[in-house]
Amino acid sequence: MRFTEKQQEAIFLRNTDILVSAAAGSGKTSVLSERAAQLVLEGGDIRRMLICTFTNAAAAEMRQRIVARLSELAEEKDDMRLRTQAEYAAFSDISTIHSFAQKIIRENTLLSENRTMTRSLGNEEMMLVRNYAMEEAFEELYTEENADFLSLRGKYAERNDNSLSAILFSLYDYVNSLPERMDFLREASEKSFDYAEVLKKEREVCAARALALLDASIELDRKNGWDKQLEKDIADRTLLAAIKKHTDDAEITKRNAEEFKLSRLTSKLSPEEDKELLKSYRESIKDSINELADYSPQLPASESDYMRRETAAFLTVLLRFEEKYMAKKAARNAMDFDDMMHFANELLKNELVAEEYRGRYDHIFVDEYQDTNPIQEELLSRIARPGGKFMVGDIKQSIYRFRLADPMIFSGKVDAFEKGTAEARLIRMNENFRSLPAVTAPLNHIMRRLMSRDFGEIDYDEREELIPMRENDENGGMELMLTLDLEGEKAEAEFSNIADRILSLYGKTLNGKTLSWGDFCVLFRGGKEKTIPALTDYLENAGIPVGKTPSKQAMSPMLIFINILKLIDGFYSDIALISVMRSHIGVFDEAELAQIRMVDVSGSFRTAFMKYKEGTDVLAEKCRLFYARIEKWRVYAKALGIADFLSYLKTETQFLASLETLPNGEMAAARFDAFFTGCLETAGSVRSLAELAEKLEEIYLSSGALPLFEHEEEKQDSVSIMTVHKSKGLQFPVVILASTEKGFNDDDLRKRVIWHKRTGLAMDIIDENAHLTESSACKSIVANIKKFESRSEELRILYVAMTRAESLLIISGRIKSEESLEKMMMPVADAYAYLRAGNILTWIVNAAADMRAFGGTAADANIRLNICLPKHIETREEQAKQEIEELLRSAYTKPAAEFIRYDKPSVPSWVGVSWLLPEYEAIEGDYAGDFTARKGDTGAAFGTLVHLFMERAPETLRTKADVISQVGVLREKEIISRDEAAQLIRNAGFIANFFESELAERIRKAKRIYRELPFCVAVDAEYLGYEAPGEKILVGGIIDMIFEEEDGLVIVDYKSNHASPDTIFTLAEHYHKQMEMYTFAVSEIWQRPVKEKYLFFLRPGIALSVD
Repeated sequence: MRFTEKQQEAIFLRNTDILVSAAAGSGKTSVLSERAAQLVLEGGDIRRMLICTFTNAAAAEMRQRIVARLSELAEEKDDMRLRTQAEYAAFSDISTIHSFAQKIIRENTLLSENRTMTRSLGNEEMMLVRNYAMEEAFEELYTEENADFLSLRGKYAERNDNSLSAILFSLYDYVNSLPERMDFLREASEKSFDYAEVLKKEREVCAARALALLDASIELDRKNGWDKQLEKDIADRTLLAAIKKHTDDAEITKRNAEEFKLSRLTSKLSPEEDKELLKSYRESIKDSINELADYSPQLPASESDYMRRETAAFLTVLLRFEEKYMAKKAARNAMDFDDMMHFANELLKNELVAEEYRGRYDHIFVDEYQDTNPIQEELLSRIARPGGKFMVGDIKQSIYRFRLADPMIFSGKVDAFEKGTAEARLIRMNENFRSLPAVTAPLNHIMRRLMSRDFGEIDYDEREELIPMRENDENGGMELMLTLDLEGEKAEAEFSNIADRILSLYGKTLNGKTLSWGDFCVLFRGGKEKTIPALTDYLENAGIPVGKTPSKQAMSPMLIFINILKLIDGFYSDIALISVMRSHIGVFDEAELAQIRMVDVSGSFRTAFMKYKEGTDVLAEKCRLFYARIEKWRVYAKALGIADFLSYLKTETQFLASLETLPNGEMAAARFDAFFTGCLETAGSVRSLAELAEKLEEIYLSSGALPLFEHEEEKQDSVSIMTVHKSKGLQFPVVILASTEKGFNDDDLRKRVIWHKRTGLAMDIIDENAHLTESSACKSIVANIKKFESRSEELRILYVAMTRAESLLIISGRIKSEESLEKMMMPVADAYAYLRAGNILTWIVNAAADMRAFGGTAADANIRLNICLPKHIETREEQAKQEIEELLRSAYTKPAAEFIRYDKPSVPSWVGVSWLLPEYEAIEGDYAGDFTARKGDTGAAFGTLVHLFMERAPETLRTKADVISQVGVLREKEIISRDEAAQLIRNAGFIANFFESELAERIRKAKRIYRELPFCVAVDAEYLGYEAPGEKILVGGIIDMIFEEEDGLVIVDYKSNHASPDTIFTLAEHYHKQMEMYTFAVSEIWQRPVKEKYLFFLRPGIALSVD
């Protein structure tokens, strides 16, 4: 691979700390992996490198890249050391920061104050334990009549304590992202925050905006020759400049703003259009001046006191909760993710421990550095040696503040490293290898106008702009597709145009590539719950295939196996329980899970399961059998060593057998075998199943030592629909960013208690006695700070969305009228105005206002504007029908091909297996038919119905009552009709004969079971009675059941004939050739011998072996 000058600098610069500011599509992952490989090539050891990422998938990709590159270098240079290093890379320290923290704890257990807490809590178990701890803390505080707690409860609890718990949980998560943890709250409860600097900044911004608007007014005066108005505006500007000059003094600013009056507007100004624009400027100036007049010179002391008291009360309750939570985790020998970071950081405060890790790692790499939080930054800083830290990221792609990432850590590093000292270097990689210039040009144009230090937390200038490295294509670029929703159809109107646009592009050539369905991706800012499913349904109805979301996909077999280990360790995780129940181990379907959940809809699924299994119906029995199976394995786990138990469990669960029945079953089974080998290797280094399950998740799923099981659905050619966050790291030829008119979510700003690292906690002032709530200036200030950060992040989310596109970016939104588009336009489009905008579409329209599509003259970029009404979308089926009709019409104009005659017309090319049955009329008359036939019933129809039932019936059925219950399940799922259900119930006793038989007992113990297997096999025509030497005839049919025992396969064919013990041998002769054909087909296709074959006659309940 050829690297650019900047990429080479990042790869080969040595002996200094390096921060790489890597823009989207600049190849940062390739650079990081290449740097690691080159260091090894120079004599370094991959085992002396720590490579940290923020996601499991990124760790897996990084490991695979480094292993592949080292292997490639080893082959090129025929170097055994490099081959060895490639092997080491498969198990070296390439992981998430949390995984590394856990390693520190594990290696220093004896030094830790929490040495018994050795395993990590899964998310489900963590939530369960947290809830129990909070309930226990509340009960204790109630009993004590704790004043702080009762005060908080009176103010923030509603019908129950859940709303107060939610505040406390959220606050607890936040303080755990800080190195100082509870000290943050202690300091805030003892010392009031000085808001003076924040207020000063707000006053400066407000005054600057008023001046900018007045400057725009003056330009408009000069353009139109409004001399009298120009004099007034210049005079007003002088007064405003004086106000801005004194914004550092709150009292003077307030007094000057209150005294300032904007001059009267001169009459008879024209043209009217510019006069209206001037009026809008003046209205905005008045708003800014009024804001300045409203600022209080200082906050009331009573407010600051209230904030401190409330913070102290929250601290009291949180400390009690933490005490209970830590005790419960210790009782489980477990810790959560936050514990990992803080326990590890505490250990590293011991200089001897920190020095040991500094000596262990020559180089520390941090990927996605913009997503670091303070505790992670502190931990890594403790072990980094001077000149050994390599950080890669892009603040413009920092979109995880909701996960408590702090982009200002990256920003601070940029400011510090930009000086370019010998100890620290900043490298900017802005070359974009992903997108066409027709995409990057308008993207740069829009971001230049939107993103700045004052809005977005970084200046988007020539240092940050994308430099396109691909050749252009006239069909590529950026398009603003506005749906004119005149009839108020809302989302449906936009969906119609999205579908229409995809259909119009499908099959076209773009950038030298014919577009397939998989080349399209529709992105949403949010909408996982409603919008994405709604668009999925709409596109599918329009005949456009849509890729299945991960939530719809089956769980990886490796994860299911790990979840079995978790269940054996304890019924803590609902996810583990449900996944194993849904797998081939439990064979519970969705209806059964829903039926179980109805027993207890508010508690955990585990609670509902434990209650349901005490019932008396078939499903309860199934639950008991499932639970008994887990309990049996638990006994074996205690009796056997871990490795021996794993081997037993693999055989007992029949994992390989179940995988081989899937599409690409051999590959799936091979992957599981490789995974299982790793399990056995890992088992030697752990002390318990819980630790094994935890380590397997980390090694095989997190660090990527083994690729995840791929589902067939993922390979299908289909349109992707996802959130912007989900798309991070992905790219598509055509990207549609949808629903940009939707308003920003400010729910967090409206919460009753909010906080910020700079200010501490802020809330409204609540008088419990008077039942009054008064808004506080403190909360208003903190809300403004958080709003700025929130909007800055929304802007970065827009950047991430736009940079996913390779060739064509379509920004889609809905407007009610063309006039509503005009109303979006801002008098002055600056940071102040963008901060107050309500949605992404408003940003785009204003930032692109000077492009040619809007009548502007910008020469560096353009965006295609497409305003359209919703269109009726014909389905792909209709299109296919038209194509077929066209094909048929054109067929008449083409010459007929010569018909090829077959000289043996009496020999059929294909026959069904039932054709082999002899013409034995007595069978139909004497033996066939429904068990208890009624008018309208036929023997053939009932036989089909019985086969349907047998195909769907679980092996756990044993009695007539079980059969009737299963009939009810099939009826409830609408698999059978009411009449069919009645027919089956009338004959339930005869059907139960099969499940009560010895043959059924063998089936329950079988290694594998296959039902309703279709086959098609070529047979000599002479075998079927035709005089046609050398000719073959295809014979097809369906085998009712095959089950596998240790020593071979057994075929079962059940018959619903009106048979009796006296007639079954005659019937057996009748079916003999059919059973021979089944045997031949299985042996021919599977290349495995059939040891036995049975006809099972349901009415007499007799299994007859067929020789």
